[in-house]
Amino acid sequence: MTANYTGGTIFAAEQMYSTFVSPSQGSTETMTLIFNILSLLLSVMQIVIIARMIFSWFDPTGRTVFGALIVRVTDPVIVPIRRVMPNTGVIDLSPMVTWLVIFLLQQLLQRTYV
Repeated sequence: MTANYTGGTIFAAEQMYSTFVSPSQGSTETMTLIFNILSLLLSVMQIVIIARMIFSWFDPTGRTVFGALIVRVTDPVIVPIRRVMPNTGVIDLSPMVTWLVIFLLQQLLQRTYV
């Protein structure tokens, strides 16, 4: 950044400082876009997890094409939570816990963003 003759290097430093302290309109729009995309991805993941919970009654191992797709999409999120949770026997509560964690993350993002 070059200095302006009216203020020398002080003017250039003030411009740099104001760029970091007060975001421009472009950076606000970028943050809004990022927030909206992240919120959409979390909502889609919640819907897919609900579909997995319902579909597990009919195809628990994911033998069909739709079941395998749901398992492949949700396993990266559900498996780490399943490892941490205690074994509850026949009922797998990890999809519900994962859904709850995503819900809480969405609430946190909304409160932080607003």
